Amino acid sequence: MERFPMWDGQGRKTGLAEVLTRVPDNTWTWLLLDWDGVGEAPGGLDAEAFRDLVLAAPAGIPMTWPEVQAFAAAQQDVNDVLLVAVDAAADADPQRFARDDFAGCRYLVEGFDSGTWTVGRPDRPTAPFDVSNPVAPWVIFGPEGAPEFDEQIAALRAKGGRVYHFDARDMPDLAGVCDQFAEKLSFPGYFGRNWAALVDCLDDLHDHVTGGVGLVCVIHNADVLLDSDHVRDLVGTLCLAADRANTEFDLDGELRYRPVVVEHFVFLLDEVDAAAFAPLIEEPDDVVAAVDGVFATAALDLAAWRPETWARGLHGPV
Repeated sequence: MERFPMWDGQGRKTGLAEVLTRVPDNTWTWLLLDWDGVGEAPGGLDAEAFRDLVLAAPAGIPMTWPEVQAFAAAQQDVNDVLLVAVDAAADADPQRFARDDFAGCRYLVEGFDSGTWTVGRPDRPTAPFDVSNPVAPWVIFGPEGAPEFDEQIAALRAKGGRVYHFDARDMPDLAGVCDQFAEKLSFPGYFGRNWAALVDCLDDLHDHVTGGVGLVCVIHNADVLLDSDHVRDLVGTLCLAADRANTEFDLDGELRYRPVVVEHFVFLLDEVDAAAFAPLIEEPDDVVAAVDGVFATAALDLAAWRPETWARGLHGPV
C-alpha cells in the first residue's frame, strides 16, 4: 500500500474522487466502514444521519464500484473515510475490522483526520516512495515490472502528469546523460551540458513537458550503471533538481512563488539487486540512501542542504 498527504505542496486537498483514480476498475463489493465529511449522502439521508448509519454497521455499508465512484463525486470534503473491497459482502469480518485487520481484503482506501491517504492492497507492504506526489525520496532503484511503479505512474498520469522513458545504455557518461535529457525533455539550446546546468534545466521545465503537474523519468536497463564512474554524480544531481522542483520553499526558507512540480526518477533493474546501488549513491551530508525490500531510494540530506527550512519545519513531507 502507499501513503501520501491529503494536502499537496500548493495548499490543495486531494479529494476522494481523485484518490479513486488509483484503484483499478473492478467488480468487488465495497464496504464503507467509516465516513466523516461534507457532501451528499446516499439515499437522500442528511450527513449526520448517514454518519450514524455507517458507525452502526460493523460490517460496513455495502456498495458497488459505480456506487463508490458516485458517492466520491458527491463529496465536497472528506475528513475521514474507510473503504475496503471484498469479493462478496459475506466475506466481511466485523471482528477483524474492529482490530484494523484487513488482511484478505482486495483493496483499501482510507483517509485519516484530513492528513493522510492510504491506498492499495492490504497484503502488500507500503511502498517506500510515491512518484505521483511531491514527496521524497526523489530517486528510486527497483525491479522492472514492480507493480508499485505501474500503479503510481498510472496515478500521476491520471492527474495529467507525464512519463518519459530513457535507456541507461545511452548514458555511459556525462555527455550521454546530457544528450538524453536534453532530447527527451526539450531543454533549451543554451543548456550548458554539465551537472549544474542539468539541475537548472530540470528545475525549469515548461508546462508542455510536465502537463502543468509533473513528470516521472523512467530509466530502463539501469543495471549497466552499477559499474559506471558517474552514477553518484547522476543520482546526486537528480536529487538536487527534484528537491527544487518538488519544494515550494527555497534553501533560505522563502516562498519561491512558483508552482510545485512533481518530479521523480525511476531506475529499472533487470538482474541487479537495488541494494547494490545504495553504497554507490549515498554521499555524506549530501544524499541519503535507503534500502526497503526490493527498492533502494535516494533523497537529499535535508538537514544539511536545507537547514533553515528543516529547522522551521518547512521542508514538506518526506
